[in-house]
Amino acid sequence: MIRNIYLITIMAFTPILGWANALSVNITSHDQANQTVTFTLQWQNSWRVTSVPNNWDAAWVFVKFRACGASTAWTHGILNFAQCVIPGALEATQANGTPGIDPDNRGLMLRQSVPGIYPTAGPYTVTLKVTNMPTDPVTDPIDIKVFGIEMVFVPGGDFYIGDGNNHTNSQFFPVTLVTSATTSISQSWPQALTFDVSSYPKGTSPFYCMKYEISQGQYAAFLNTLSTAAQVNRYPGNFGSYRNRLNNTGTAPNIYTTDAPDRAQNFLGYGDVSAYLDWACLRPMTELEFEKACRGPAAPVANEYAWGNTTLNEGRTISSTSPLENGTEIFLDSPTPNCNIYNNDFLGSPANGGPSFPWRGPVRVGIFALPTSTRESSGGSYYGIMELSGNVWEYVVALSQLTTTNGFNPNPPINNNARIFTGSNGDGNLDTDGFHNQNDWPIINATTWPPYSTSGAGQPTPLAIRQSVGLRGGSFADDWWPPRVSDRYYTVRNSHWELTNENGISIRYNTSGGRGVRGS
Repeated sequence: MIRNIYLITIMAFTPILGWANALSVNITSHDQANQTVTFTLQWQNSWRVTSVPNNWDAAWVFVKFRACGASTAWTHGILNFAQCVIPGALEATQANGTPGIDPDNRGLMLRQSVPGIYPTAGPYTVTLKVTNMPTDPVTDPIDIKVFGIEMVFVPGGDFYIGDGNNHTNSQFFPVTLVTSATTSISQSWPQALTFDVSSYPKGTSPFYCMKYEISQGQYAAFLNTLSTAAQVNRYPGNFGSYRNRLNNTGTAPNIYTTDAPDRAQNFLGYGDVSAYLDWACLRPMTELEFEKACRGPAAPVANEYAWGNTTLNEGRTISSTSPLENGTEIFLDSPTPNCNIYNNDFLGSPANGGPSFPWRGPVRVGIFALPTSTRESSGGSYYGIMELSGNVWEYVVALSQLTTTNGFNPNPPINNNARIFTGSNGDGNLDTDGFHNQNDWPIINATTWPPYSTSGAGQPTPLAIRQSVGLRGGSFADDWWPPRVSDRYYTVRNSHWELTNENGISIRYNTSGGRGVRGS
């Protein structure tokens, strides 16, 4: 079930759509002179366990503000942790899992302070000190928003990539133990290549991962904080197609709306996902981190899915309320479904997808997790991350890079070892065109080729253009093999030249969405 996040202005409280699945952030007061904002925070299905898998979930909260009534982009709030007020039931942690706040002061990662299982966490009252907020409410009145994203902690440590099934059409890594001492990773097909991972985030360091894929409500809230120019580049269009309900016909300041806010957002290009992650002070995950998030430290199982075995039960029949699904819908099929796959026309679903395949597409994030669920029936990963197999494809920073065509593309990049992605977190800001501004991140979207942002500010050197971007996890339209944990077909095949058209514009597939991580 989705809850509202609220916007407070100097004059009144005004509800907005700023969604996170089962998480609510409600502003209760705002003291501009003292640079503070107070809100209540609550979410469902929280945990902190000291037994396997030895991890926890958390709420990543951050602040945006701008001058009242302005049409410019919102400014990201910088926090003073020493002057934030956090209730005793919660504890702030850095991206590495230790107590405190990361040095960039861009937000707070709040977990339960006491180990346990929390079907409902909160409401908790939190006060944030925002040091770059204007202090005079008369001469510089502001609007302010607090956003929340549910995250899951992935501990550091060794893990395996590959699952032993060397099917030549999909898997290119042999089973390999990755440790903190690993400096290179070898690929066996379609070319025998070795990649330098000495500075590449390979999954052995701890990180936080979004619990769910980016939802349509979250993406709408993101769009509503951008400048007009950036909104034009980041709005994916395709309203009414394949269950995409994100529209641009709302009333300012909430121009972008959706009547399916908890449904995974599709039609996202890599440039859309990377912009969202930069805005939220997260980052793209790597393909090695993807396998770590799925499998954890467990030994690989041939052909396994994110829930650790090969049992795949598709969802076909949705419970719903007329005329629209309302955030509480589940699948009713037997055996209990654990994956959105096989391009089904959903039975029981009202025609709220639009005229183009209204019953096919993504479903709400977390739909398979019920109070009685096991890991298998929930579709959850080793660490409790949802829908890493199926629903929508997810973008990753890939290792694979071909030096010959080998049946893939006639114009591959020339450098297969350009591993410049070091895993910097986003800073909350985008360039004037709505592109991410992190120099080590891949960039594959622009109006000219090579694919630079049109503003050019802060964009990477040509070396970064050779960086691969791929897709992992499969989607609602795929059959049984792409959602497998170790399947890498679309990390090799879908590097940057196949994720853009002939003009370098990022392609938006009806099957593609995304999620991000926050690294240490």
